[in-house]
Amino acid sequence: MTDWEVQYWVQDEEVKDISYSDYWTDEENEKQKPFYVLDDNFSKAEEYLKSTGLARDFKNCLQVLKNNFGKNLEGVGMDLAAGNLWAVPLILDSGNIDKLYCLEYSRHRLLKIGPRFLEHYNVPKDKIVLVRGNFYELRLPDHSLDFLILVQAFHHSHQPEKLLAEMKRVLKPDGIILVIGEHAVYLWKGYLKYALKY
Repeated sequence: MTDWEVQYWVQDEEVKDISYSDYWTDEENEKQKPFYVLDDNFSKAEEYLKSTGLARDFKNCLQVLKNNFGKNLEGVGMDLAAGNLWAVPLILDSGNIDKLYCLEYSRHRLLKIGPRFLEHYNVPKDKIVLVRGNFYELRLPDHSLDFLILVQAFHHSHQPEKLLAEMKRVLKPDGIILVIGEHAVYLWKGYLKYALKY
């Protein structure tokens, strides 16, 4: 299916038990999304990234990381819930990356759409490992990763404590976690609506 390095940490029957799997594994539904590039139309994806500011936010996070903490992305990392791998070129361009694991449980996103992104943006094959897996069970040794990235992914966790514990387990003590693309929750707005109602 693909000539990229692939590791299988989950099988089809295990994916069915993962939250939201029906939505993310539906290939027909995927055709309606902006990241569907099997028609070779990358302009939809690029416009979506521009309109949402995800690429800009990622670069801003890297700047804060450098300015405030004196760190850059480097070494071995993982893009958790990597989707169709649109973020991989940005991640590789951001620092001295030796290897990037791209973890996703949707077969068509990881093995069909994702490789099209990687090829389109000339991502080197020797830096990437495609992993069909579940972000609650990272099959890597303790303290083996220098960084972890979640883009529009953390809010899909129905067990955030379990996810954070697993991330802590595989991350080196001085490792980096970047979480971007999450919905802002303003509690004061909820309290204000409540107060106005009464």
